[in-house]
Amino acid sequence: MMPRMGGSSQLICLVLALGGISGLTGCDSRAKASDPQTARPESKSKEYESCGASMHCQDELRCFANVCRRTSRSNVGDYFAALGAQQLRAGDNEGAVDSYNKALGHYDSEKIGLPPDVDVSGVIWDETVGPGNYASHELPAGAVLRLADDDGDACLHLVVFNAARPSERINVADTVKVQWQAYLGPEAVLLSDMGRALMTIVSDTSCRHDALCGSASPTVVSARYGASGIHTATPSVSDLLMVAAAKHGLTARDLPTGVNLFKSVTVDDDGSLQLRGDPRPRTAVELRAELDVIVLVANVPHPLDDRPDYTSSVVRCTARRRSGPIDEHFRTTSPERQRAFENNDDYLAGRAPR
Repeated sequence: MMPRMGGSSQLICLVLALGGISGLTGCDSRAKASDPQTARPESKSKEYESCGASMHCQDELRCFANVCRRTSRSNVGDYFAALGAQQLRAGDNEGAVDSYNKALGHYDSEKIGLPPDVDVSGVIWDETVGPGNYASHELPAGAVLRLADDDGDACLHLVVFNAARPSERINVADTVKVQWQAYLGPEAVLLSDMGRALMTIVSDTSCRHDALCGSASPTVVSARYGASGIHTATPSVSDLLMVAAAKHGLTARDLPTGVNLFKSVTVDDDGSLQLRGDPRPRTAVELRAELDVIVLVANVPHPLDDRPDYTSSVVRCTARRRSGPIDEHFRTTSPERQRAFENNDDYLAGRAPR
């Protein structure tokens, strides 16, 4: 799901081209049950590309008026998207933000991908990550990353690097001890091993995250589920993140321990660890990049999840560029966080052109 926007300073221009919708009124009179189904997948037309019949279109598309179009739409989502565009043109930024969020909520809840005729200005990453899969992206400072767990049973392992110098990376131990908080939530900062703020949790409806347990090793995963490895149905975090890291010129030696999102672990009085992992649908966490960062995520079961099946739900990753001034109040939510942001300031001043 796309990031939920909190105000006009985080506005995303989401403009619906109504002409694209009206074109759906035609139908493909030439598509018959006897049409051959032998067109090669790689040669089939994508949405809004030309076609002669539905067999020429990719899966879930049909040929309308010689153009491949999807048959599934969210009428309510389209309505709010159009309303948001109208409000934006009228200067009602707050109303537009509310309408856009409602539109995106309907697209996500109805499990409909963002239609191509809905133009999302400012969105730089929009990807779904299923169980046993990974994703990665480089984000500029100020970008807000929304991670949404619609079905409520995900466990997403997150690792962050300084994109300008990847030897600097998230340090979970410092993230916990410097802020005097083992249970991460709104306003918490993900600290690097250089004491700088990499990302800040700016919004959180899950409030269930784990900075204590790390991830299960391939050996443990293999013993629990019968197999491990990037080409199996039950890969470990390290199996997945090694591939993700390689796409950014990094190796297994560069991978630190990350944090687990959407599952929390509490510590009992006797020191034992308790997983809080009951499904909680429609939760999301938003993190703001405080430096240019590389984000790696892996969707795997929590290491304390004792269910026999390899279980996690799909997570949608959506990042948008900064729009408007940065909300500075996160800098001063604690003395320790303020010092981390001051370290960022010193670092960026040293990198500035002279």
